Amino acid sequence: MAAKAGGVRGTDNSSWKFRPATRPKDVLWGNLCNQPSSESRSARSIMSTAVIITLIILWAVFMAFGGALSNISELGKQNSFLGGIEDLPASIVGIIEGFGPTVWRVLLMILLQPILYGLLRMVGLVYGSVLEDQFMGTYYMFLLVNIYFVTLLSSSIFGTINEIISSPTSLFQLLGESIPAVAGDMIGYMLLQGLGLGVQKIVRLVGLILTMIFTKFASTEYEKEKAQTPPDFPYGADLALALLMWTIGCAYATIAPLILPFATVYFFFDLVVKKYNLLYVHVPNFETYGTFWPRLASISVNALVLSQVALMAILGLRFGSFQQILLFPLPLITYFYGSHLRSTLGNQMTEFKVPLFNAYELDEGRSKAAVRRFLKKAHELEMWAQSCMLVDFKEPLKPLPEPPLLEDVKEAEDKADGDLKAMDDAKDVKVVDVEINNNQNDPEMGSQNLDRTDTVRRGSNL
Repeated sequence: MAAKAGGVRGTDNSSWKFRPATRPKDVLWGNLCNQPSSESRSARSIMSTAVIITLIILWAVFMAFGGALSNISELGKQNSFLGGIEDLPASIVGIIEGFGPTVWRVLLMILLQPILYGLLRMVGLVYGSVLEDQFMGTYYMFLLVNIYFVTLLSSSIFGTINEIISSPTSLFQLLGESIPAVAGDMIGYMLLQGLGLGVQKIVRLVGLILTMIFTKFASTEYEKEKAQTPPDFPYGADLALALLMWTIGCAYATIAPLILPFATVYFFFDLVVKKYNLLYVHVPNFETYGTFWPRLASISVNALVLSQVALMAILGLRFGSFQQILLFPLPLITYFYGSHLRSTLGNQMTEFKVPLFNAYELDEGRSKAAVRRFLKKAHELEMWAQSCMLVDFKEPLKPLPEPPLLEDVKEAEDKADGDLKAMDDAKDVKVVDVEINNNQNDPEMGSQNLDRTDTVRRGSNL
């Protein structure tokens, strides 16, 4: 196979590019059985991109309403149709301004997820892992635009609307003073995502109720088993949300450092929840072998660039031109360093290549018996199970079994073959000795049997 791969035109003659075998659960069988043509796939991709851009603009309008909720008392003083807000108790108004915008944004983003999944499926993706990877990037763009930028601008503008109307020339100075105050909304969003929704992901009350309902109305064993099967782990949504929190924490680290402890609390609870669900709740349907990491690292570096640009913008709004000049090289250095990582380590992690020389040696030196023994050994050690299921409860500190290597199995096979050969040789020698002892009293027959045993020994050595 390696020799044939090296002779294919249009490929790299020094390496063999391959893709690890996917699991059956990772395949989107509906898309696999209805693959569109190349022209149809291009048209679907363009249409999906157009719809996503439209949704970003539409959701931005809805998100701006959340910024209005955070300053509803101020707006009630300026608009007569909101005059009833002033009659409400101060505690009620405080709850609306404190938790209303955060709950509103969370609900909008929850409603958005099935729409994005449907649009990405429409393109014709075949693997669920690729779908999650594409969803992570798209959903992060939604969160960045609507949660970060729209919330930042809407809350800042609605909070200083009176001052802007009375003194339009001081717009930039007012925004420079009000933008750091938006950190309060971001802190509320972090706490709700980390504590509120984090507890729900562990308790899973909604999932329990739905499982009980579907199990009760299931008519077959297959439907009962499907109803009791835990859902897939939402890699795309959870990783995109974690990247947004990283972006918010980096952006406000220098503008409003008070947000950093709350960001730490979010990531701590997020780690605990994800670790618990991955170990004890969800069953993985695919293995990406680290191909998600380059996108995560790239977005993380871009978040650092964004935070540095945001700091320069705040300094500009406060007329700190000299400080802007000093900080100008910083985002450029960070961006080019991220580009260097993507072009070197990123390509190595997303592309699976084997040197053709090594692949040829493996093909030549690998026997079918060794491969079968290797697979049997891996099955006996239960390498297919999660690590938490391999713990010996009598000796919990006992190290887990190491996965077998084909080279080790091959060496064991060669050693076993050598032992069998030595046993056969020892058996032949024993037969010869017995025949010689039996014929010592008969000189005539002894010479004939000796010649015969020599022939047997020579035949066994052949």
